[in-house]
Amino acid sequence: MEVEYPWVRITLEYYLAGLSNPVWQQQAWIEGKFNSADSFDTFDGMIHFFFDDYFTGDVREYLKITLKNEEEVETITKLMAALDAVLKAVAAEGKKSDEDHITHYLWYFVISAAREALDAFSRAEYNGFPKKAE
Repeated sequence: MEVEYPWVRITLEYYLAGLSNPVWQQQAWIEGKFNSADSFDTFDGMIHFFFDDYFTGDVREYLKITLKNEEEVETITKLMAALDAVLKAVAAEGKKSDEDHITHYLWYFVISAAREALDAFSRAEYNGFPKKAE
């Protein structure tokens, strides 16, 4: 299945890869090793992508626009909930740095949800391979 905005999907996959990799997060967001003129390699850029630029309403609205199937909708919805939980928890604790977010105990759920979403994207691209874990 093709999507209406494949370039947004590519950007989404980039962010999913970063969100699923805590070593990359440390290097990019805390140590600033990959910072460039654009916002792709910043924590703020990722947050703006998910909460300001895209997925501002019901994730299901992005089916066939950026997402290919119901599994992708479900995994991105789960990721958005995990991100939102971390943002709220860190704010409630009066903290705000990128490091405060990625070292918060709830961040594990963001990493896990991003990995699930990447797997779902792979299955959509490769006709069901790799098989979904039961």
